[in-house]
Amino acid sequence: MTPMDAARAALKEVFGYDDFRPGQEDAVAAILRGRDVMAVMPTGAGKSICYQIPALVLEGVTLVVSPLISLMRDQVFALLQNGVRAAYLNSSLTPRQYALALENARRGTYKIIFQPAEEGEHGADEVIATGLVSDVDAFYGLHVWSLYPTGTLHATPGGIWAEPDMFKVTIHGKGGHGATPEVCVDAITAGAAVVQSLQTIVSRFISPMDSVVVTVGSFHAGTRCNIIAQDAVLEGTLRAFDDDVHRRLLEHFRRIITDVSAAYGCTAEIEINEVAGVVVNDEALCRIANECAAELVPPDRIQPQHPCMLGDDFASYRAIAPSCFVQVGMLAPEKDCRYAHHHGMFKVDEDVLPLCAAWMAAMAARAAAR
Repeated sequence: MTPMDAARAALKEVFGYDDFRPGQEDAVAAILRGRDVMAVMPTGAGKSICYQIPALVLEGVTLVVSPLISLMRDQVFALLQNGVRAAYLNSSLTPRQYALALENARRGTYKIIFQPAEEGEHGADEVIATGLVSDVDAFYGLHVWSLYPTGTLHATPGGIWAEPDMFKVTIHGKGGHGATPEVCVDAITAGAAVVQSLQTIVSRFISPMDSVVVTVGSFHAGTRCNIIAQDAVLEGTLRAFDDDVHRRLLEHFRRIITDVSAAYGCTAEIEINEVAGVVVNDEALCRIANECAAELVPPDRIQPQHPCMLGDDFASYRAIAPSCFVQVGMLAPEKDCRYAHHHGMFKVDEDVLPLCAAWMAAMAARAAAR
């Protein structure tokens, strides 16, 4: 059986789909409808390795790609004909690499999570609740990062990303005419004081030796220039690297908001979404990641993964099995890929995506073989 025949058989068995576009035989993709977020590649006896990549949505349908069969996209060709939804990907895999990937894939079972609802919506918890990952022996995840030079690979054991919370605070005052502030309770004034006071959590209530972030990213209040605002809504994020520090952070956060709001004659509603725990990389899985990296890039492109205050619900999988969340650099000013994540002009260096998929496939295959 040729590698292409093996790929056809695997897709037919798993996805019920084996129609290939001519000229795209080195790359295979399938579309899963609805809320399906996982592709399972049952390749025989051995360990069960799970790894996570972000999902790409086309016309309301999730595009599912197996890096064991193909690399991530250079281009996506979408065909929406005769009621059949399909996409085909270009790939930089050589025939030898392609055959090797398929051969390695037979050593274990691979479950590929196409990351759902990551931005504070507990997508990982939904995946875990299905029971589909309860038998997994190891989890790998990958995140590109705009502060690392493009094409550099980063995997370091220990805690690498923080424990993130998202909050929404609604401050209630008493609205009225802007010309009669004495009979009103100004929610904007109270909200401004709350924002200022929250900054003292880091500077005065948490040790300088502990890492904490308090960010108010959104402040909405008021309707017109001559109306005292009745309500103000603040939204933001809290982050910490330690469970005890996190507990104290939340205590100070709630106390300051409640007391400062009261001092201005207002009340406050506090909603906190505790998204996930600290992302901790397993030492053995990191060692495998770096071994695979050494086979893909020169030594100077394998660099440390610096702990930072980002967060990801990939951390939740650590309760099931050892996990490792690696990063790939994509800072390329010459391609105008120079802006930070969440910046309005953020741009991905797409030339690095094949390397991402190759690294993920190599890590999964090697972990399964051991």
